[in-house]
Amino acid sequence: MKIGKEYLVLFLLIAALGLYLFFQEKDRTRYELPEPAKVAVEDITAIDISVGKERSFQVLRKGDRWILLPGDYPADEKKVQNLLDDMGSFTLTALASESKNYEPYDLGDDRRIRVQVREGEKEVLQVDLGKAVSTYRHTFVRIGEDPRVYHARGNLRSLFDKTVDDLRDRKVLSFEKGEITGLTVTGPEKKVTLTRTEIPVEEKEQPAGGEKEPEKKQETAWLDETGKRADGETVDRLLGSLSRLECESYLEGKTKKDFKEPLYTVAVKGPEEHLLFVYRKGEEGEGGYPAASSRNGWPFVLPDHRVDILKSALDKMTAS
Repeated sequence: MKIGKEYLVLFLLIAALGLYLFFQEKDRTRYELPEPAKVAVEDITAIDISVGKERSFQVLRKGDRWILLPGDYPADEKKVQNLLDDMGSFTLTALASESKNYEPYDLGDDRRIRVQVREGEKEVLQVDLGKAVSTYRHTFVRIGEDPRVYHARGNLRSLFDKTVDDLRDRKVLSFEKGEITGLTVTGPEKKVTLTRTEIPVEEKEQPAGGEKEPEKKQETAWLDETGKRADGETVDRLLGSLSRLECESYLEGKTKKDFKEPLYTVAVKGPEEHLLFVYRKGEEGEGGYPAASSRNGWPFVLPDHRVDILKSALDKMTAS
């Protein structure tokens, strides 16, 4: 009899636990996730980003390019495209909290990143980004004025936690090597001017008598002003380093007019002329070389190794 009572108690406990789990599961799935406005990437004209109370800026479409405000700086197109794509595919995956306590999720006013997506003058989506979930595959977010906290797909905070300098276009020279026909490099006490020239290839063997003379072959050579041939590999390596040249950073608070008497000047001639000016380091002698170019409206910093390539090339091209 005692064993029967024990089985009855055990049965009742199991039944109670089953009912508890059933209603807990039912309670968890009772809510419906809101559906944020679908954003067509091609229709986005601006993204406003504010990081806590520290900084705010705008990524604005201007014609066929993107600029950063304030400053009117050209933006890195690939980085902007990443922002656009993430807003275009923005997806909620779960409800995280209804407590209205935002600090644990980095969604308080001093920590949240607010992203406002615009189509013309119309705001089509506002998202507050908190910290990433522990797996880094989702992010705690709020949508518009909705007080609840959700999970959104992706580690969005790392993508939008940027400064204007982070998103600026760092490309300072851009050209196709195959289109270049002239190169002038001027340095301290040295200067070389080279012209790309097609010259005949010398044949080691002459055709036998009566045979048709073969068509003369041509090869590309870089000749200086005296007709001396420069080392082609050195020229090719230098043009390669300049053709997609990116700076290390920009010099805030400076303009091109603040710099005089360049240490090195490079003029690359093709369908258009491209100019690069490298200046002496400041008294501290650290942080790369101040520089300016014809492609960019602002002075910038080139890392030491880029200038070392230029110096080495000039030395080789002027060696007797």
